[in-house]
Amino acid sequence: MRIEITAVVEVPDGTPMDAVEEWIEFEMGSNGCMSADNPLAGESMACTSVDVREG
Repeated sequence: MRIEITAVVEVPDGTPMDAVEEWIEFEMGSNGCMSADNPLAGESMACTSVDVREG
């Protein structure tokens, strides 16, 4: 089965989108590493809301 997940996550204002994408891919396990220079390195992902659909 395949699902689609939409999540709302707070990140600090001004965080570059490429850093956010790298962080999310790392936190979700689709990328096994993340740059130590990423401003979100060391942060855990906490979702304020999640929507799950079959897809």
